[in-house]
Amino acid sequence: MGFVEPLEATAIMLVEVAARYVAEHAFGDRTIMEISAKRFNQHMDYRWQRIADFLELHYMLTKRPEPYWQAHKDEASIPLSLKEDLMVWQNRGPINSDFEGVAELFPAASYQYVLYGMGFRPNYHTQAYLYNQRVQAERIKEKNQAMTAQLLRDLPSHRRYIAHWLGAHCSRLDCPMATLSELIFEQHGKLKVSADSAVQYAERRHMIPLKVTELAQAITCFPVFISRLEGRNEYALSAITGLEAGKNFFAVDGQWEAIYQPSDMQTYPVGLMAPDGEDAEPALGVDLTMPGFSEEAGQPLFTESGQPSLWLDQTKAKLLENARNNVHTYRFFEAIREADLIAPITISVHNEGEQVSRIAGLHTINEDRLKSLSSTQVDDLNKAGFLAPIHALLFSIFQLNALIQRSKRLPDLTTIERISLERAKSPTV
Repeated sequence: MGFVEPLEATAIMLVEVAARYVAEHAFGDRTIMEISAKRFNQHMDYRWQRIADFLELHYMLTKRPEPYWQAHKDEASIPLSLKEDLMVWQNRGPINSDFEGVAELFPAASYQYVLYGMGFRPNYHTQAYLYNQRVQAERIKEKNQAMTAQLLRDLPSHRRYIAHWLGAHCSRLDCPMATLSELIFEQHGKLKVSADSAVQYAERRHMIPLKVTELAQAITCFPVFISRLEGRNEYALSAITGLEAGKNFFAVDGQWEAIYQPSDMQTYPVGLMAPDGEDAEPALGVDLTMPGFSEEAGQPLFTESGQPSLWLDQTKAKLLENARNNVHTYRFFEAIREADLIAPITISVHNEGEQVSRIAGLHTINEDRLKSLSSTQVDDLNKAGFLAPIHALLFSIFQLNALIQRSKRLPDLTTIERISLERAKSPTV
């Protein structure tokens, strides 16, 4: 069985169809073999005839003047079955009942795409009584136009989507390195990453960005809240690692004392750079003004022969995984925003001596709104894999108690007596 030009995959599909048919109709009883063979041949003849019709349709409607193309318009080259179909379709387009097969390879819609795309226009007036739905059509058209306008307004641009995918969008909260230079052996061959680079990244951060895929592990250690990215109508997930600006309760004496280490810590101080062209590969980049680099001791970035080190290869794999998880996180926020589940809150920290400091600008899940969702909305969130992260965000609030206990054990920290939460008024966007 040869390939069918130009749809080579068609022949591959027919091989599978034939094999399945034989498997389903080979009863091991030679008395019905003749019947099975006759039905098999009828089945395959029908499929091949339909394929021939569909392929010829691509050629015979051409307006190209060259002899090769004009030859396909010759009546003698057009199968009788296709001629009859075209005569019928002059009065109305292809419909499902024109086809006999239960599982047509090319259903009516496929023929419609080719016919209408090549300028074929049926005369629907002969059956105008079937098509007097102008009001309904206009309503559908208006709905589609409104949906298109909304999507154009709400969806990210192509470049912005790629930036999300690469994790290359930078802000005060979610990008530790604002300016990256491409990592190349000629310039960075002797560079090493300090053993405590992750702690150096974290020790002055009281909030560390997370991806939604990290929530299950992160909430074993940290309270996690939603924060709005500065200057944008976008959100990020943040692990709260301290309740005083610039102080991380888990980075102590050069050691990381939490069970879980967020992914941004695991890949620091290397980042991904957006590719220059559409087909270019993302490059690895570094910001040498950031702490964590050394030429004396640590993990080498390159081997002596100039190849990426094992550590660098593993870090690149983690960065690419982070980029994919950024997309999932973006979709998570799209879903919970659409469900109106994001609620602003204020954290009040009560220190010794009844001094109260407030942390604003954070958000969490609106429990009342979550309880009021319809079963369909809840099911949609669950199918998308977002229901568990929603509950994880709510459960993580109890980890504020762990921050209180850590504040009492660590030196140079104001002892926290208690923490209270209050729902803040939603800001005007």
